[in-house]
Amino acid sequence: MSQSLLSRVIILTGKYNNRRASAISYVAIPFKQGHHSDTAGVIDDINKFTGGRSQSLLSRVIILTGLFKLLVKKAGEFMKRPSHSFFFPKRKNILPSEDTLVIEAVPISGNPDIAGCKLLKAFEFIKKGLEENYFKVEKAQFDWQKGELARFAYKINKSSIRDAGQGKPVNRRGPPLSMEKHVLEFKKRHSAFYEKDGFIWAQDKRRYSDFVSCATALLNDEYLEGKALSFRILNRKK
Repeated sequence: MSQSLLSRVIILTGKYNNRRASAISYVAIPFKQGHHSDTAGVIDDINKFTGGRSQSLLSRVIILTGLFKLLVKKAGEFMKRPSHSFFFPKRKNILPSEDTLVIEAVPISGNPDIAGCKLLKAFEFIKKGLEENYFKVEKAQFDWQKGELARFAYKINKSSIRDAGQGKPVNRRGPPLSMEKHVLEFKKRHSAFYEKDGFIWAQDKRRYSDFVSCATALLNDEYLEGKALSFRILNRKK
C-alpha cells in the first residue's frame, strides 16, 4: 500500500513544471507553520483513516500525499495572484451559534509541535464525545497559530439538537437474537429493550439536553488534563 502511495506522489510531482514546483516550495513553508487552516481537514481525514496512529510509516506517507495535493492547489492560487500577503491570510472568525459549539483553548507552553499535537488530541476527543452522546457533528474545524489561542468549532446537526431538547430516547441496535449469550448481556446493560428485525434493541435515555452541557462535562474529563492550560466554551448558556 505504501509503495502505491509513494508512486502517486512521484507521479503527481512529475506532472508539474519547474515554475509550478517553485511555487509549491514557496507555499510549503507557511503550511508547515500552520498558517492555513486547510491542513486541519487533511489531518482530520488522516486520523480517521489511520485510527489515530499518526506515528506509523503508513500515516506519514498519507500525510505527505494529502499535503502535496493541498500544496499544489495553493501553489496554483499563489501563481494567479502572487503576493506577500498570501502567506499571512486573515484567520476565520469562528463564532458560536445555536447549532455551532465553539471552544477556546490556551495551549501549553514550550515546544509548539507538542502543544499543537495535544490540542489536536483534545479537539478529536471532544468531537468523539459529542457524537457518543448523540450530537451528530456535521463539520468540525480546528484553528490555531503559534503564539495564539486555539479555537475548536463543531457544527451540530439540528435534528440531533432538537431531539436532545425534547428528551427523545435513542434507539440502539444490539446483537442478533440468535446470539443468546450476547443478547442476555445486552439486556443487563439496558433497562428498556425490544425485539425488531431479528435483533435486540434498546431505548437509551439521553444524558444531556443540549450540546453545551455535554461539552462542559467533556471538558472536565481527566483525559484532557495537560492537553491545554485551560478550555472555555464561548456559547452562551440558555
